[in-house]
Amino acid sequence: MTTASRTALRGLIDTLTEIDQRWSGPEWNLHSEADVAASHRALMHIIEAALTGFFEQNPARPDLRRITTPSRKLTGDNPDAVYFDAPLQAGMEYVVHGTMQGAAYFSLTLEEGTHNGDMASNTAGVINNTGMDIDSNGNFTLYLGGEKRDKNWLPLTPDTSRLTTRHYFEHATPAALDPQLEPRMRIECLTPSPVPAPPDDASIAADIQRVTNVIRSRTLNMPPMANSEPPPFFCLTPNEFPA
Repeated sequence: MTTASRTALRGLIDTLTEIDQRWSGPEWNLHSEADVAASHRALMHIIEAALTGFFEQNPARPDLRRITTPSRKLTGDNPDAVYFDAPLQAGMEYVVHGTMQGAAYFSLTLEEGTHNGDMASNTAGVINNTGMDIDSNGNFTLYLGGEKRDKNWLPLTPDTSRLTTRHYFEHATPAALDPQLEPRMRIECLTPSPVPAPPDDASIAADIQRVTNVIRSRTLNMPPMANSEPPPFFCLTPNEFPA
């Protein structure tokens, strides 16, 4: 039986096969057994992030999810930061409740071009703690879309499709490892919407395709590592700095 979801699943499997053959090999400057194994480990993290952040996400009923965790890494994340994201839809209004949790810096960015799982093509808006009203306990409320407000508000462009939050900490140990430092973040869509229909063949296929796009955009759609010598100021060994 041929179904849309089966076709999408086969596409995901084909993409993973292509990633193994190309991204985990000489075309991406990976030659040793250790290189290939590390690329497969990175791929597993990308798959987990794609399923967590993009499968069955509804911009009419969004929730903020951590992009990375102590056990899930993605795109060179910073261990001194905690990241959340959620899907959005232009024309809707949202409210975000959050806490600073002692962070030295906080920002919320709006991104365009992510609705199909691709990397963001443009930053549509940004606000950070220096331009926000935050109470003495570190709590804040931000509004996205809807009627213009004087503070703690960002408009949604017609192509806005996602938000990302970043809390940066200046601690001696990685903040991402400390559960006491995880910010309390919540998003709510203020625009009324009908009860969503149960998942069907078409919607499940679209969700699978979105996951495939996330994985491809973070692997095959990224430029291969250079084969030439790095510049003298650049070091590939963690925690070592060129003389």
